[in-house]
Amino acid sequence: MGTFGKHSFQSVYQQPLPAEYFRSLAPLRYRCPDFTDDLLPTTIAEVRRRAGRKHLRVVDLACGYGINSALLKCDLRFWDLAQHYGGAAHEALNPPEMIARDSAFVRTALADADLTVIGVDVARAATDYALATGLIDAAVNTNLERDDPTACEASALAEADLVLATGAFSYVGAATLNRVLALQDPAPVVLGWPIYGQPTAELEACLTDHHLTVTRPEPAPRHQRHFADSRERSAYHAALRRNGLPYRGTAAETSLCVTPILARPTPA
Repeated sequence: MGTFGKHSFQSVYQQPLPAEYFRSLAPLRYRCPDFTDDLLPTTIAEVRRRAGRKHLRVVDLACGYGINSALLKCDLRFWDLAQHYGGAAHEALNPPEMIARDSAFVRTALADADLTVIGVDVARAATDYALATGLIDAAVNTNLERDDPTACEASALAEADLVLATGAFSYVGAATLNRVLALQDPAPVVLGWPIYGQPTAELEACLTDHHLTVTRPEPAPRHQRHFADSRERSAYHAALRRNGLPYRGTAAETSLCVTPILARPTPA
């Protein structure tokens, strides 16, 4: 399923500012409505109850420009960010001015100061922006699919309460997940949204190996974004047919879709 012909947006993460990211994804109604709306806030609340404290440490896999962190920490939705970054006033500023403006925007919108977010992404330009604006608190740029984290990165990744992967499993797999989870004691909660139809056996085996119990809380496909073009739509539907998965009459008929995977520490 990972090779079904999904349109690549990797180039938008190589820019020093997220304007191109939003110009590319907002017209496709990415995260509009946001597929994380119900499950993510309830999971954050659950993790806080489990931990017995409000402050949480979150590892955000494939964090890009820190958008998840903005949505977690601030009183904002994805569309609010798209409008902010798509405005003419934003384009009129040079990069240092934009970063200063965006930092002030984040500070003004801050609603939850009790989250520390560690962003994991090989796209250093994107994480540099997220760090400069205060969206993430530390960055890990090592390719964890291939290499172990540095000592400094390992320290940043440790003691996570939640590992988050909203779109990460299109780019990273069990190797990254294993390296992150190997640093944890006790095991954190893991919440991700693989593409609907994406094989998850390796991910689930990795989670189980790290003493996590895997659930699939919402089996119905949910809109992630509209298709980039007719080729992507045809390739996705063909892959779903090969896997015997329905799409007609569901959100997957018109959209690339996701279904969540939630793993909690297995009781001793």
